[in-house]
Amino acid sequence: MRRCKYGKQKRIDSKGRTLKSGESQRKDGRYQYRYTDRFGKRQCVYSLKHCRMI
Repeated sequence: MRRCKYGKQKRIDSKGRTLKSGESQRKDGRYQYRYTDRFGKRQCVYSLKHCRMI
């Protein structure tokens, strides 16, 4: 984690990229995106590469 200009911390991955809300990097190097579906259930998507979901 890095400190932001206003004291807020930014989450970064092992390559120094800033992670957005819901994105995280696992210990094995995979990326994970978590979200809540329309029924209120938590869902998880895994990827070996870093890709932005827009």
